[in-house]
Amino acid sequence: MSGREALLVTHTGRRQSSAHARSVAADLMKAGFTVRVLAEEVPELELPGVQPVRGPAAAEGAEIVFALGGDGT
Repeated sequence: MSGREALLVTHTGRRQSSAHARSVAADLMKAGFTVRVLAEEVPELELPGVQPVRGPAAAEGAEIVFALGGDGT
């Protein structure tokens, strides 16, 4: 394991965003990243192998944060 970590935040109310999140998570894990996902999103995303996280420190120490399916702002 490389020690690299990413946080994946997804608008789970959008089906396409959830599908994209599964693809991004799989690619990150193949590249050796530990993938963090907000704990409340884990059941909806069905992402095996991710690390559920909570609270304001969820991104602490992450190399990159992905925000998928936002409102476009």
